[in-house]
Amino acid sequence: MPEGFDQLFNLLDQLAKPEKALRSAVISTHALHSARIFGQGKAADGTLIGKYSKEETYVSNKQSPVKMIPKGKTGRTKFKDGTPHKSRYFEKGYFEFRQTIGRQSGKVDLRLTGQMQNDYQVDARGEIYVSGFSNTTNYKKATGNEDRFGKKIFKLSADEQEAFLNAFNTELSRIQ
Repeated sequence: MPEGFDQLFNLLDQLAKPEKALRSAVISTHALHSARIFGQGKAADGTLIGKYSKEETYVSNKQSPVKMIPKGKTGRTKFKDGTPHKSRYFEKGYFEFRQTIGRQSGKVDLRLTGQMQNDYQVDARGEIYVSGFSNTTNYKKATGNEDRFGKKIFKLSADEQEAFLNAFNTELSRIQ
């Protein structure tokens, strides 16, 4: 190897270390962040995102990940003229709907089908790491829920910010 190249390669290796530490810290923090939102159902301030509505509602099979027998408010599956119902009535609202299809209903966790959670990922854009949605529909659902519940849900919590800094510093000291 020509003289001086070993110093250059050593310098390039040193420059790559902070990027490796950053990547590791971002990925571990994203896992904590995702667990808080989709598992614990908590906003960035540590409070519950919200509770599911208990106001009566109708849900169609198009909106449900689980096929349901359509029934009206009276419990019938057809209207008086014989036309079948296309949705199902829930006296206790979205809360009852979630119970009916086997989902937890004690707290808002933004997980009906799992699609939104699965789409929430870390993406590398050059030397920048972004935590977010690749699907604009899920992004709109996320911001809509923040507006609906009046809470910052997808902002990093103070604990997550601290975990990021700790993970970054730990990883940086480990690889130096």
